[in-house]
Amino acid sequence: MRRSSVWFLVCAVLLLGTGSAWARAFISVTTTEPGITPDGLCSLAEAIENANANENVHLDCYVGHAYSYSDVINLGDGQTYTLQSPFGNDYGLPTARFGLHIWGNGSTIERADGAPPFGILKGQSMSLTDLTIRNAAGQPAVSASQSLSLSRCVITNNEIGIEFHGDRGLQVLDSTVRGNGTGVVNECLWPSPSRVYVTIDSSTFTSNRPGGGVAILGCTESSSLTVINSTFSSNAAPEGGAVSVKDGRLFMKQCTIVNNRAYTQGGGIHADGSDVEVRGSIVAQNTGLNCSISENSTMTSAGYNITDDDWCGFDSTTDLRVTEPMLSELTYWGGPTLTHMPLEGSPAIDMGGPYCDRLDQRGYSRPADGDGDRTKACDCGAVEFGSKPPLEDQGNPVDPGPPPPWE
Repeated sequence: MRRSSVWFLVCAVLLLGTGSAWARAFISVTTTEPGITPDGLCSLAEAIENANANENVHLDCYVGHAYSYSDVINLGDGQTYTLQSPFGNDYGLPTARFGLHIWGNGSTIERADGAPPFGILKGQSMSLTDLTIRNAAGQPAVSASQSLSLSRCVITNNEIGIEFHGDRGLQVLDSTVRGNGTGVVNECLWPSPSRVYVTIDSSTFTSNRPGGGVAILGCTESSSLTVINSTFSSNAAPEGGAVSVKDGRLFMKQCTIVNNRAYTQGGGIHADGSDVEVRGSIVAQNTGLNCSISENSTMTSAGYNITDDDWCGFDSTTDLRVTEPMLSELTYWGGPTLTHMPLEGSPAIDMGGPYCDRLDQRGYSRPADGDGDRTKACDCGAVEFGSKPPLEDQGNPVDPGPPPPWE
């Protein structure tokens, strides 16, 4: 079983709860018209309202089971659901009241061009798979008050991509967050959650401007952001163009953070009142210094990092400082996301240490013998040079188009 399949099953158990198999509702959407119309076809809005209830509110759709935490809405293959106006509460779809999973099957939910400003989807605990959400304005594209998980999703061209304010966590896997004003933000709403817990794995954040890729405000001291096997490229913000953490803990492993920009400080990483630990990662070619670590923060290098300046505090004997990483442009190198590949002769090849995750961002195996010395070693960064693709690759990424030019 592939990594994404295992991760989804675990998230499904945690997010959707222990509802019995016979109580689970699978609601198939049979029309791309998103609103509520008694036409004999099940729309997306009708499916969500049935999932919110324990009775058949809309006869066009299968009945939902509100208290099972296991309702699944199944979209058509590769369909586009265009929202013309807000449904209510400044969002284009009904608020998801309980645990809800949407199987996108490669489909897109979007706000229509020229429509009044509104977000797309808001709920308590949600899980989204293989779905593109785009063009939200005025409100975040996706907002969750308890927990949110995304797998193989594309969040693009929104004022804010993802907003959450719950203590059950945000998880992003094999996804692309691209071309938004801000990629991911959280709010510490009253009553404050006991912690903010965010995990990003095998995902790409690119061209999120001017609010940056990920901006996390820790609601308590136990808040954490964990980023593994992920790429941040061409994002921009006043502080922390790629990643900004305040009053929390940041752990990054085998990531590539390049070509981001801060208008004041921390083009790659900005930390304020936070503990930062980085291992096996490339933090280079960022404008406004690669890292900005405040005096009330700590930076710990777990080794095997590369940076082209000396501002990140990488002080391990296995780190390479003031070193050009020699990477390709952001493009398709396999897997579901765009990545930067180490070029032939890159110092990142085989210098990531003896221990690493068994897969890189693309789902290709680690370690590999990238330098031809007949010894397998991990590469620094999100991509393993010289690794062979799996028997069944994860398919071409959904490309929302070229990034906007730097202003």
